[in-house]
Amino acid sequence: MRKIVFHMSVSLDGYMEGPGHDLSWHRVDDELHQYMNDTLREAGGFLSGRVLYELMADFWPTADQDPEASPVMVEFAGIWRDMPKTCTRARCGTRTSGGTRPSYGRSYRTRFAR
Repeated sequence: MRKIVFHMSVSLDGYMEGPGHDLSWHRVDDELHQYMNDTLREAGGFLSGRVLYELMADFWPTADQDPEASPVMVEFAGIWRDMPKTCTRARCGTRTSGGTRPSYGRSYRTRFAR
């Protein structure tokens, strides 16, 4: 059986976003982004809640088409797009423009087993 690896980014006061869903404090340089690419590339899938899924699905499916995207961003766009996704909420993906609706309700063991 595979390991479950949990990753969560929070500020020192325990929050991910500021008022009005502001994420401008969150800075990821190329070194950190490459580390995350290397780590997440080996995952069997992504498990997200609705808000995170919709945030990711609105940006990453086409992020590699932006001429100003860095090489690590281009790399992660492919990783995210190709990775199986499972959402903890049945209505995930109903408001996204990314066209990558995740599965819901399948056994996690079946979904992420390799």
